[in-house]
Amino acid sequence: MCRAGPVATANASPPIQLLMDSLITTQTTLRRQSSKPALPKIFCRPDSYVFWCRAFIRWHGLRHPAEMAGPEVEAFLSYLAAERGLAPSSHRQALSALLFLYGKVLGVSLPWMTEIGRPQTPRRLPVVLSVEEVVALFTQMDEGVHRLLARLLYGTGLRISEALHRSYRAARA
Repeated sequence: MCRAGPVATANASPPIQLLMDSLITTQTTLRRQSSKPALPKIFCRPDSYVFWCRAFIRWHGLRHPAEMAGPEVEAFLSYLAAERGLAPSSHRQALSALLFLYGKVLGVSLPWMTEIGRPQTPRRLPVVLSVEEVVALFTQMDEGVHRLLARLLYGTGLRISEALHRSYRAARA
């Protein structure tokens, strides 16, 4: 079970400390009220949302989030992506934390959040060998079990584990 206590924010003004405590209280309340079996990640890692909210507040010189809006959030997220080189998944987590902060804790309408760019994970295409490359690969292999197994894998589309399991069963028989 996830538990989060009061967050000590160094040099934080009382309103910001109260905001962090309110963030944790809101998370705990929503976790208890939710009857859904699959809960969002916030319910398992409340500390990560607190971390991103604290980083956002510190990056803006300990200004209260109620005083800030879209341009400040966009500047912070751009800083994370460009200067810190944050991975897209961490960037999305920071964005979700700020959405939670503004929407659930502060109760602020977020029409400007749809305009903020979200990071895209680049698609990875599989590497496929050409027919000539496969022929060259087979000719470089010595005659024997390894070449036979490689040709069997290529010709049938078996996985290595499937082929090894089949050869083990054939050897036992």
